Amino acid sequence: HAAGADPAMLLQAVPCLRMPPPIRAELTKILSQVKQADNDLLFALMISHNHLVTLLRPKRNSLHPDDVLLIMNTVASSASFREDEAWLPICLPRFNDAGFLYAHISFVFPELCLVLLTPKADGFSAASECRNAVAQRLAPPPPPEPSEGEGAATTPPPPDADALRQGLRA
Repeated sequence: HAAGADPAMLLQAVPCLRMPPPIRAELTKILSQVKQADNDLLFALMISHNHLVTLLRPKRNSLHPDDVLLIMNTVASSASFREDEAWLPICLPRFNDAGFLYAHISFVFPELCLVLLTPKADGFSAASECRNAVAQRLAPPPPPEPSEGEGAATTPPPPDADALRQGLRA
């Protein structure tokens, strides 16, 4: 799909979305917290406007740019990924040309795709739970309820979802 028009494929270069560092750090933090809850999750990527936002990986493994570009091209090749959660086997030849990983692909915002990769063929429900946790953390907070007393316990405010979404605008 993008191979003919995008020099990134020819140059083996992963295009990264330009955004303020605090926004990227907050998105990475949210993704990291969710990834820690699922030990079977191998890689987690956020993609916006066919550009990489963030990628989490184990220390002992890495993804070659060709494999990241393959994932990004897969996401960009079908509009059906924008409709619902998708689960598909994907061969990443630079990671392991003799096997498959399983990709959970979903859009948590219209402009933000979350790709979760696991070696488990039956990992859809766990990946879906991770996706829902990311979406919940990125959702705008509900309006505060009026408090009757000054001594009520306070919790730290969640990340500003509007600021995070603004950072994704290309």
